[in-house]
Amino acid sequence: MVFSVFIILIKGVLFFAIPQTTAFETATNFIKTNPEIKAKVGTVKSIFLVPLGNMSMTKNSQDSAGQADLNFISSLHSLRHGTV
Repeated sequence: MVFSVFIILIKGVLFFAIPQTTAFETATNFIKTNPEIKAKVGTVKSIFLVPLGNMSMTKNSQDSAGQADLNFISSLHSLRHGTV
């Protein structure tokens, strides 16, 4: 139960923190101004980011270890094609 709450908390932090980074701003500007992307999907109106992934922990008698996999899905809303 505590582990599930921790995962939800991490995903929530990522959902709000990632769009505030310089890397996200740079990627957004690239997507909105790239002529090749504009030709394929039209003018990009907005970009939505969804953090997905999983975390796992294993315990034995001596210690514990964990692994996290995070994936980000972006959804583009363009004027020509709607959501892509």
